[in-house]
Amino acid sequence: RNGEYSPEKLAQIKAQGGSEIFMMLTSIKCRAAIAWITDILFNSGDRPWECKPTPVPDLDPDTEESIKEFVVAEAQQWMAEAQQVLPPEALKERFEMLRDKMQERIMEQAQTIADRMNDKIHDQCVEGNWEEVMKEVISDVVTYPAGIIKGPIVRKRKTLKWEQDEETGAWKPVKGTEFKVEWKRVAPFDLYPSPSSNDTDDGYLFERHRLRRSDLVAMKGVPGYSSEAIDLVLESYGTGGLREWLWRDQERAWLEKRPNEWISHGDTIDALEFWGSVSGRLLVEWGMDSEKVPDLNAEYEINAWLIGNYIIRAVLNEDPLGKRPYDKCSFEEIPGAFWGLGVPEIMSDLQDVCNAAARSLVNNMAIASGPQAEVHTDRVPVGEDITNMFPWKIWQTLSDPHGTNNPAVRFHNPQSHANELLAVFDHFSNLADEY
Repeated sequence: RNGEYSPEKLAQIKAQGGSEIFMMLTSIKCRAAIAWITDILFNSGDRPWECKPTPVPDLDPDTEESIKEFVVAEAQQWMAEAQQVLPPEALKERFEMLRDKMQERIMEQAQTIADRMNDKIHDQCVEGNWEEVMKEVISDVVTYPAGIIKGPIVRKRKTLKWEQDEETGAWKPVKGTEFKVEWKRVAPFDLYPSPSSNDTDDGYLFERHRLRRSDLVAMKGVPGYSSEAIDLVLESYGTGGLREWLWRDQERAWLEKRPNEWISHGDTIDALEFWGSVSGRLLVEWGMDSEKVPDLNAEYEINAWLIGNYIIRAVLNEDPLGKRPYDKCSFEEIPGAFWGLGVPEIMSDLQDVCNAAARSLVNNMAIASGPQAEVHTDRVPVGEDITNMFPWKIWQTLSDPHGTNNPAVRFHNPQSHANELLAVFDHFSNLADEY
């Protein structure tokens, strides 16, 4: 997508000589896909989601029983006053009518609740920068094997509010802190699912974080995080940082236009976040309250953070269904696999063919742009420059020692294959549209 050959490919091209041109087909397709998806999801400020009540709301058993009791009481009163027996069909019809009215009323209430929920979710999305994060994830979905969004997550953030002075009545800004629900983009390079998993809620999951001091300070006081452990981390790694280099970090820095990152350690602190199931027995052995782990042989979904030798968080997953705060999407899903295919991988073969055709075209254009000269060096005077050609040049030559009339300098016009190479390029670039 960056229009760069891999070092191995570039070395092969240089060994053959000629053009190193890279046609930016992949970049064009990625930008178009991002624009289309973004336009569909965020068209004119519309919400790309909506809460709706179920079309046919179910009546709970208590409501059903109340309707039956009301119909029976109403029928008994009517029969006592009219001195007649009410047929069963009338009772059933009356019950169905009241039941339908109750369902209509419940439907109206459900729609009101759904509308309020829409506003509540929209407010959380605005304050948590969900739309901005989602646009970053769309770029990952198009470019990489998957895009990952994380949230909602709770962070303690600084706030600025205006308060009125009780004595003077003047308004002044007051700094404070509050917990906010936020979303974040997770780089595909930083997520490590278990080898057998096909989704974020399957198997275990690791996320690698690169934190600054301010990030760790923002975690202090947030429920579930250990302020004491965070203070120890800041004391141990707050000055020099903690960087656990992986074998592909240098390549990643090169791809993300940070080629000199490895020279300095920086002030970031590496952390590992774990999501997965752990046996109750191990949790109790590690110090978790036994009241939270009633069954020692059961598996419990937990979330834990490790920085160096310190655990700054170890809690049970608060989601009743054990879901994790991650969602992932691929441009082209592969059934049963966690990672799918992005646009660059889908059209990689076509990009290679178009690059090869373009390089050949440029090389052929250069060769066929002028004549090739054949010079008999034994008929050129000493000191004559045969490597320089220009219009109206006079070639000084000696007579042919063999007595022939063949010229000392011959010119050949190499054949141009531009039309054929252009046809190849057009064919495979059109296939890229289909792909």
